[in-house]
Amino acid sequence: MSNLDLLMVSQDDNASVVCASQSKVDNVEHFLCPITNTGKYTIQVKHQGGSTRLRPENYALSWWTVTD
Repeated sequence: MSNLDLLMVSQDDNASVVCASQSKVDNVEHFLCPITNTGKYTIQVKHQGGSTRLRPENYALSWWTVTD
Protein backbone atom coordinates (compact mmCIF):
# COMPACT_ATOMS: atom_id res chain seq x y z
CA MET A 1 0.00 0.00 0.00
CA SER A 2 1.34 3.42 -0.92
CA ASN A 3 2.16 6.16 1.55
CA LEU A 4 -0.12 9.05 0.60
CA ASP A 5 -0.09 12.38 2.45
CA LEU A 6 -2.91 14.91 2.68
CA LEU A 7 -2.22 18.66 2.52
CA MET A 8 -4.34 21.81 2.54
CA VAL A 9 -2.54 24.63 0.77
CA SER A 10 -3.44 28.33 0.83
CA GLN A 11 -3.79 29.90 -2.60
CA ASP A 12 -3.80 33.36 -0.99
CA ASP A 13 -0.52 33.06 0.92
CA ASN A 14 2.25 31.99 -1.48
CA ALA A 15 1.00 28.38 -1.53
CA SER A 16 1.86 27.79 2.13
CA VAL A 17 0.70 24.56 3.76
CA VAL A 18 -2.12 25.36 6.21
CA CYS A 19 -2.79 21.80 7.46
CA ALA A 20 -1.24 18.42 6.79
CA SER A 21 -1.60 14.77 7.69
CA GLN A 22 1.56 12.82 6.96
CA SER A 23 1.43 9.50 8.80
CA LYS A 24 4.06 6.91 7.94
CA VAL A 25 2.22 4.05 9.68
CA ASP A 26 -1.49 4.58 8.93
CA ASN A 27 -3.25 4.39 5.60
CA VAL A 28 -5.91 6.91 6.69
CA GLU A 29 -5.04 10.60 6.70
CA HIS A 30 -7.20 13.34 8.23
CA PHE A 31 -6.95 16.85 9.62
CA LEU A 32 -9.16 19.37 11.36
CA CYS A 33 -8.12 22.98 10.98
CA PRO A 34 -9.70 26.41 11.24
CA ILE A 35 -9.59 28.41 8.01
CA THR A 36 -10.98 31.76 6.99
CA ASN A 37 -14.29 31.90 5.13
CA THR A 38 -12.80 34.19 2.51
CA GLY A 39 -9.64 32.19 1.77
CA LYS A 40 -8.91 30.04 -1.27
CA TYR A 41 -7.41 26.61 -0.67
CA THR A 42 -6.52 23.44 -2.52
CA ILE A 43 -6.44 19.95 -1.07
CA GLN A 44 -3.50 17.93 -2.33
CA VAL A 45 -2.84 14.20 -2.10
CA LYS A 46 0.83 13.40 -2.55
CA HIS A 47 2.72 10.13 -2.78
CA GLN A 48 5.63 9.93 -0.34
CA GLY A 49 8.48 7.44 -0.32
CA GLY A 50 8.53 4.03 -1.89
CA SER A 51 9.00 3.53 -5.58
CA THR A 52 9.91 6.47 -7.79
CA ARG A 53 8.04 4.85 -10.70
CA LEU A 54 4.88 6.79 -11.52
CA ARG A 55 1.74 4.68 -11.48
CA PRO A 56 -1.99 5.23 -11.03
CA GLU A 57 -3.14 5.27 -7.41
CA ASN A 58 -6.71 4.74 -6.21
CA TYR A 59 -7.87 6.67 -3.16
CA ALA A 60 -11.02 8.25 -1.75
CA LEU A 61 -11.41 11.80 -0.46
CA SER A 62 -14.24 13.34 1.53
CA TRP A 63 -14.64 16.65 3.36
CA TRP A 64 -17.11 18.88 5.10
CA THR A 65 -17.10 22.41 6.39
CA VAL A 66 -18.61 24.05 9.44
CA THR A 67 -19.42 27.74 9.68
CA ASP A 68 -19.95 29.81 12.81
